[in-house]
Parts: sequence; structure tokens; C-alpha cells
Amino acid sequence: MTGMGTSPRNPLPTGWSPDQQRACLLAIVILLVVVCMCGTLVIIAGSGLWDGLFGQSSQEETAQPAPWSADSAELTVAVSPGMAPILEELAGQFNRQQQRTPDDKVMEVRALTLAPEKMVEQSLDAPPFQALAPDSSLWLNQLEQRWVELEDAGSDEGAVIPIANRRASSPVRFATSPVVIAAWESVARELGWPERPVGWQEIQRQATEDPNFKWNHPSTSHASGLLATLAEFYAGAGLTRGLTPEAATDPQTLEYVRAVEATVRFYGEGEEVIVERLAAEGRDFLDAFVAQEQVAIAWNRSQPGERLVAIYPAEGTLWADHPLALLELGGPGEASITDNQRRTFQAFAQFLTTVDVQRQLLAAGYRPADLSIPLDEAGSPFAGTDAVDWRQPQTTLQVPPAGRELAEQVCRRLGAATGGLLAFVPPTRWPTKCYPVRHWRTVAAALCRRMPLVLLGTKADRALCETIAQAADGHAVNLAGETTVPQMVGLIAASACVVCCDSAAQHIAQAVGVHVVTLIGPTRPQRTGPILRGRAVVADVPCQGCLRRRCRHITCMQAIAPQAVISAVRNSLDRSS
Repeated sequence: MTGMGTSPRNPLPTGWSPDQQRACLLAIVILLVVVCMCGTLVIIAGSGLWDGLFGQSSQEETAQPAPWSADSAELTVAVSPGMAPILEELAGQFNRQQQRTPDDKVMEVRALTLAPEKMVEQSLDAPPFQALAPDSSLWLNQLEQRWVELEDAGSDEGAVIPIANRRASSPVRFATSPVVIAAWESVARELGWPERPVGWQEIQRQATEDPNFKWNHPSTSHASGLLATLAEFYAGAGLTRGLTPEAATDPQTLEYVRAVEATVRFYGEGEEVIVERLAAEGRDFLDAFVAQEQVAIAWNRSQPGERLVAIYPAEGTLWADHPLALLELGGPGEASITDNQRRTFQAFAQFLTTVDVQRQLLAAGYRPADLSIPLDEAGSPFAGTDAVDWRQPQTTLQVPPAGRELAEQVCRRLGAATGGLLAFVPPTRWPTKCYPVRHWRTVAAALCRRMPLVLLGTKADRALCETIAQAADGHAVNLAGETTVPQMVGLIAASACVVCCDSAAQHIAQAVGVHVVTLIGPTRPQRTGPILRGRAVVADVPCQGCLRRRCRHITCMQAIAPQAVISAVRNSLDRSS
């Protein structure tokens, strides 16, 4: 661009205003974040830089190391600030039940408020908590990626799929909330709500035309800021699936995101801080801000005056999915998770998914993980209001998977189109969750003619996967032990369906929007089974759901008929096609 000089100390054009220079810096930072996400499944990498530039305000406890006894039944859960008050109340209800372990220890749950970014950091090295409940499973993805990097530090073999060796296990989704643009009702109507869909373009236009329009974008250390940033790149690229580094760095995409970010007045503050400032400073503090849908519901219930309206961006929406996961502790220099703590986690996870607690979460403004609970039933915060809409969002964006290049190579090798693979992931951490090899071979032989197979696992699982692949008579490729984590995720994302036991693979498939058929024996499908685009195959035996890690007979897995699995996969493929 001619006519604009630069100084050695400031690489940005000197003709730009401070706001324009800040917007350009933000676009650069956000681009780094999104490109990192496309390469590693998470987009957290830029958050430290973001917070360093613009600051981060949060209210959280300082976690201190706290050893526990070998028979402890006390479970400390690190929880995101926004969910902390609700989870603390639910933990109190659980504790009042006075559930006991087989050795008569009272189960007790304590909530520790901690920003998700710090949860991840502390989870890597002797954390003072045994479980975590971040606001998005993206943080669990980042934790696993960081864990693999630490495990493989100094190794020449590269990172392999940690399906049977994860830092966090047994994730249970207990609530969800779409990320929306929360706006005052009068502002929403100026933007076109409810007569027509409203999206990022309308926000940009309003902020450009009206110098008094003020809106907030949280930093990427919060799920709402993290996911909204990704949504902007999707909107700029005109996509709802498969955002790649190439699409994210396209000049038109960058210009779109830069134009949107240039209109932001406040950065770095999370939802809880924004709500506090709205209550203290009043209606004129902000016109709109990015938040979870639950924030608008909670505000309208507790505050008099003008309502907040949840705008579901027309270009598509991402979700905060609120998982609860158990840390697999016991490495060098850290206390091991006790059997009683594991029992407390299982009991608390089951408690969170009971109908009564799910209705409490709904009353608090979250969408329950139990899909049998109607969102519009009498007494629901979604009933009798247009400030939030239980039928939205109409378009759900996909978290961009990595490893597309390897996925495309495998598809070409097997003569399949992208999305034309069946991913088999046999490994699982618990011996009692394993499906018999002979059954896997029967399923593979029956399905390989319908669609070629790719088998995934660690190096330790290679012989097992090879035995299964041989039953496919040349219509399968065994990649166990040959992929990095991003490559494995990319292969799952490129598949039409994933077949696995109750392991990390089903949760990855759910995260990237792929159908999954999960074979479940000792665990309980209503707690750990697939929620969206999936089906659990369970044998009708009395001991099913025993939660035992050791068993003499493993009847629950032996009794899952291969034909039941084959039928479930075929039905899934028929629906997806």
C-alpha cells in the first residue's frame, strides 16, 4: 500500500490509528491460534500471547499441592469459573447423600475453581485435584496433546495414539450450551432479530456504522472466546466443516476476521466478569458480548429491566460441552488416584446424569446432556420466551480436525472417497472393555465389502489390529502405532463411521461430528456412551454396567453378537448417506 510509512520499532503502518493497529495485532494473534488449532485440534496456543497483550481478569482459587491418603474417598474437581457455583451446589447435594465405599469411607466431592488453561497446565504435573470439569472438551484435547508430547520427549519414535494411555479418562458430558452473541433486546432488534437471521456480518456492519456500538470478545482462555474466534474464521471462509490452515490464511478470510475484530471494544474478559460489570455499570457498558447461552438466561432471571437476547450466529454456532473427566494419576513424583477416589468419581458422574440433576442444570440455563428431557417443557427457562430459542442453532460448526493429508492418502490407497472409510479402534484401557478378537474379525469380514477399513491404535496394539485387518481380505489398512494424535483425529474425521469400545475414540468421533458405534460392557451407556450421532451396542446380561476393571468371565462383552454390531454400523451408514 503506497503512501504509508513504517518505523523500525513499529512494523505496522504509521498512518493507522491505535485502534486499527490493535485490530491488526489481534488478527495476527487470532490467525496463529486458528492455524495452531487446524494443526493440533486445539486453538489454545495463542491464548498466552493474547492475555499478555490485553490482560485477563478471573476469579479463581490458588491451587496448592495437597497429598491424600491411600484409601481416600475425597475427590477434588477443578471446575471452570462459570460453572463453579452450580457444581459446588451439586457437590453439596451429593455429599449429603453420604454414599460409602466398600471399606466404609464416606464419598465426598470438593470443587476447586480454576481457569481451564491453568487446569491443563497443572494436570500435567502432580495436580492437587483428581478430576476436572472445564467448559469445553477442547481443553481435554489440549491436555492429551501436551501429555503425549511429555511422554515422548526425547524419543525418536514420535507421538503415537494414546488411546489406551490417556492422562484423562472416563469423560462424561453433563451439560451443554451453544456460544451466542448476547445483546440487549433493543440492540438485537436493530440488528434484524427476530425477523431475519443475524450473524457476524451484521455485528461488523453495526459497529462500523455506529461509533457508539460496543461489544465484547473474550480471550481464548475462555471457551466462549475460543469457539467464537473459530466461528469467525468459518464465517470468513464460508464453511461449516473442514476449516484448514489454507482456508484460514486465505486473504479474504483474514480480511473478514480483521474487519470483525477491528470493531471489538473490549477484550480478554470472561463471561463472569462481563456480567459483574454489567450489573455494576448498567446498560451502557456494552451493547453485545460473546457468551454461552446460559448467561443470557441467568441474567434475565435475576436482573430487572431490559432483557438480553441470545443471537445464534447465522453462519453457524459451536458448543461449550462441559465434560467431567478423571485424571489417571500415579506418575513419577505424584500420588496415585485411589480406588476409592475412582469410585467417588463414578458415583458423582452418575449423580450428575440423573434426571433430577439434569433438570436442575436445565433450570440453571444449561441444556441437559439427557436428550430425553424436553427443553420446552413447563417450567423450563426455554419455555414461554423468545430471548432464547431451544430450536437453535440451525447450523452447528465442526471443530476442524488435523491430519487431513494422511486421511486423504489412506482414502486414495483404499480407493475410497474422503468420508468413505470405516475406522475400527479396538484398544481400550480396561481389560473388561475389550471385545473378543474373533468377533472383531467377523464384523470386519462382513463390513469391508461395504466400505474399506482403517485400524487405529498404539504400537502395542499393532498385532491385534493386524489380526483383525487380515479378515478384511485386502480391504483394510493397519495404522496402529503409525500415526500422531492429529493424524489419528484426521482419520476419524475422514471416516463415515467409527466402531470402538468404550474408549477415547468414541469421544473424538463425537467431537468431530462422525457417527460412532460403541460396544459397551462393564460401563453404562447412559453415562459414557455416545450422545449425538451414535449408538451403543449392549448385551442383555444381568451383570452389564458393573463398572469392574477385572472379571473372570467378561460375559458382557462376550455376549455382544457380531450381527448386532454389523446391523448398527449398516444402519448408521444408511442414515449418514
